[in-house]
Amino acid sequence: MRQCSIDQLTEEMVLGKSIYAKDGTLLLGAGYRIKAAYIRRLKQSGYPFVYIMEEGTEDVIPEDIISDQIRMQTSAELSKTLEDVKRTTGIGRVRREDIRKILEDEQRLKQVVLTPNLKVCVGNIVEEIITSQKDILDTAFMKCHGDFAMQHAIDVAILTIVLARKYHYNKEDLMTAGLGALLHDIGKIAVTESAEGSERKRSPEEQDLLREHPTFGYLMLSKIPGISLVVAHIAYQHHERQDGEGYPRGLTGDNTPPIEAISRTSKILRHAEIVGVADAYDNLTSDTPDSRAIPPEEAMKRLIEDAGSKLNRHIIAMASQVIPVYPVGAVI
Repeated sequence: MRQCSIDQLTEEMVLGKSIYAKDGTLLLGAGYRIKAAYIRRLKQSGYPFVYIMEEGTEDVIPEDIISDQIRMQTSAELSKTLEDVKRTTGIGRVRREDIRKILEDEQRLKQVVLTPNLKVCVGNIVEEIITSQKDILDTAFMKCHGDFAMQHAIDVAILTIVLARKYHYNKEDLMTAGLGALLHDIGKIAVTESAEGSERKRSPEEQDLLREHPTFGYLMLSKIPGISLVVAHIAYQHHERQDGEGYPRGLTGDNTPPIEAISRTSKILRHAEIVGVADAYDNLTSDTPDSRAIPPEEAMKRLIEDAGSKLNRHIIAMASQVIPVYPVGAVI
């Protein structure tokens, strides 16, 4: 099979791999002959491409590093967690000046119940990555599952765990890094939809508010029972940069490998450095309210340009080993 852009998809092409909706239901099964109505539906749903069967490509079989089932379960559990935070705190429906007051209300946030299944999902992702023995991601699968916010969180978690494993993190640290990556943008639910979810260009005021999401995320996670401070600090620090030009605190890094044996005193948390790279890559290769997706090869070039000054150069070098610039099935 080969990868085919939605814009190049025509009727009667045969689907090579099943397509699922963001809630896990099957949209189209492998072997289905494409019809015009489904092409329109896929375009409306934001799918950039599908895999089709084509003579001579029968032996090309792209595989996601985690199963569709685990991907969909994780999306559903993350959605439940975010909705519980919104319902319990009333966040997202308040004025900007009241956000911090709510997030500093420890008793209110202690009522938030982190679904145990969310940690189970992270554990399942860790187990599948460990048992798959795959050292190279098929980045194509990280771009074909709809809902950006949910799938961005999952894709950042997957890449984070893959990179952390290359640095020989033990299973407990893989779980911590994975959960922190999955929740790294939780602070965005404190930002009004006008600032976060709009298709239009954000105003300077909305952009300033959005830049506070790491702080909002930390204030939430540091008070929710069952969440470690390391996870909270991953959310707090994932936009910090090596040269101190990141936000919100202007922390610096020293471009050392993110391993436990190296002291990180007063520096960016090692887990957060990995999440920062994974987040930057996924943002570059995704359509967002601020920019259009760019190809993997161009995204890696951008990351390499930022290596050492913005992002940890050791992690960028490792990322270049696990992220193929031409995904399986891509036409070059």
